[in-house]
Amino acid sequence: MLLKLLNLSRLNKKLIAQAIDALSLTMAFLLALSIRLGEIHIPHSPYAWGCLVFCIIFTISFGEKIGVYKTVVRFFGNQNIVSICSVVAASSIVMSLCLFFFSISLPRSTPIIYGCLAILLMLGTRFGLRLLFQHYAKEQLGEPVVIYGAGSAGNELAAALKHDNRYMPIALVDDNPKLHGRRVQGIEVSPPDKIDDLVKTYGVKRILLAIANLPSERRKDIYEQFAHLRIKIKTIPAYSQLVSGEMSVENLRNINVEDLLGRTPVEPITELMDKCIKGKAVMVTGAGGSIGSELCRQIIKLSPRKLILLDSSEFSLYSIHKELLGPSQVDPSNTIIPVIGNVLDNALIEDVISNNKVDTIYHAAAYKHVPLVEQNIVEGVKNNVIGTYRVAQMALKFNVENMVLISTDKAVRSTNVMGASKRVAEFVLQAFSTMESKTCFSMVRFGNVLGSSGSVVPLFKSQIKQGGPVTVTHPEITRYFMTIPEAAQLVIQAGALAKGGEVFVLDMGSPVKIADLAKKMIHLMGYSDDPTSERFIDLQYSGLRPGEKLYEELLVDDNALGTQHQRIMCARESYLELTELEALVKALINAIDVRNPATVRELLLEAPTGFKPASQDALSHQEASSTHDRPNLH
Repeated sequence: MLLKLLNLSRLNKKLIAQAIDALSLTMAFLLALSIRLGEIHIPHSPYAWGCLVFCIIFTISFGEKIGVYKTVVRFFGNQNIVSICSVVAASSIVMSLCLFFFSISLPRSTPIIYGCLAILLMLGTRFGLRLLFQHYAKEQLGEPVVIYGAGSAGNELAAALKHDNRYMPIALVDDNPKLHGRRVQGIEVSPPDKIDDLVKTYGVKRILLAIANLPSERRKDIYEQFAHLRIKIKTIPAYSQLVSGEMSVENLRNINVEDLLGRTPVEPITELMDKCIKGKAVMVTGAGGSIGSELCRQIIKLSPRKLILLDSSEFSLYSIHKELLGPSQVDPSNTIIPVIGNVLDNALIEDVISNNKVDTIYHAAAYKHVPLVEQNIVEGVKNNVIGTYRVAQMALKFNVENMVLISTDKAVRSTNVMGASKRVAEFVLQAFSTMESKTCFSMVRFGNVLGSSGSVVPLFKSQIKQGGPVTVTHPEITRYFMTIPEAAQLVIQAGALAKGGEVFVLDMGSPVKIADLAKKMIHLMGYSDDPTSERFIDLQYSGLRPGEKLYEELLVDDNALGTQHQRIMCARESYLELTELEALVKALINAIDVRNPATVRELLLEAPTGFKPASQDALSHQEASSTHDRPNLH
């Protein structure tokens, strides 16, 4: 029966509500007389009944005018209580005037008693129906939700939810004051400041963002506006899916950390994307890694003549190769060549570059996890430095047009071996760029990418799913973050800007406190960092790991020049002359061959890399300066 009532037309629902109110007013009138006279009393005077009929007509008409019958009963709230009281008060006054002017012989206190009873009955029927519908909704209509956005996307979403019993939209909210009070799919539009009341009244646990092509900055603002409510937020898919009629509950996705960077990606410049790739043979080392695999996804869309995937991990190589061969990913005219191997294998690299006549190399192969490299110094430096050196040698030998090194912010004034090894890798390309050759060498330096292997994001997700605690090394530790797709696009464009020897630095935006990131993730997953909450997730600080800094930097000399792209800057930094580089690489190879980590570490310390292992004094200094005196890229 409830389902039938819910599916009635808006007009039929209004007529039923008015009939119930007419019955409530009649009951209030008869009860008022009976209470006043102390016995069950039904008036015989036609004037008394005429007065009642007039009051009922007036009450329903007045209620219609002020919007009493526009309210959906199952969404009945505090504002509607005021409307009902106003209508009944006016009805009581009209009854008093009727009794006075037409000299109807009824007790003069009848209108007052009538008004009190009418309020109780009219509110009682509405609250009763609301409770009944809410109980039914929990069983049949799904979870109560608020839709944020009352435009075309909100309308599409509300319509889609009508055909799905997982979510029940109890309200729409929108910033536009012109929409407030209007109805979309029969649901009233309210201002955002009403969400707190809606959450409290209806037990809302989820907000659905229904604004097509919502900028990241605005998405972040909306999230922070409701962060105190500790509720989950889902968002709609791309606008193209809405207009094509694909909108469904399945399209809704959870808001993720990437959405909260407050950063809208800039459209790539087509000529920069094409320059080093279109119609060329491109090789990506470390093709199965986080950055390498995304580079491959971006490259294959740009119609290369060949794409060579080089990785030492069979599973990673298989995964990206299989993905790229998918029907939606690759043009059959492209040739994708997977190669299992290591960048340290001279014969392999020579064979791959010469046989495929490689034009462009993106060198992403590296060991990048700071604690692991600290414990495996020989292998870390061997792969990061000597591997880069060997690939660069082959690029020179076979006149590869472009070689782009994927570097890291940890290379700047590093406090760990991994960062120092990447700085030496930069030295390799900088020194080689001074040679007379047809190869253009360049480096692209940036910070952390969200969702990469070893990133804090998957670690925090896992810890939250397990019930905590979420571990952060230090309350003040900060990092730059960027999404993997944006980083890959910027790497490709930076390589196209190169003239030789440049260190390109990507604009990473503002640094993010890891502790704040952890708290946001806790809230996004529907938990709380408040110890009094039933869904409490503990946040613990484990202390800085060996070689870890409180904050990272992107520039050695704290200066950078703008380029054709607004998020790519160019730095000309000091480096080793070719003879000095050759001597350092030779010494490192000798130490690596005898597997002497102490000597390898000492050589990195002696080289002008800025490598200074973190001490307690240094950490204290970092902590003191962690909120100021940082390089500003803007």
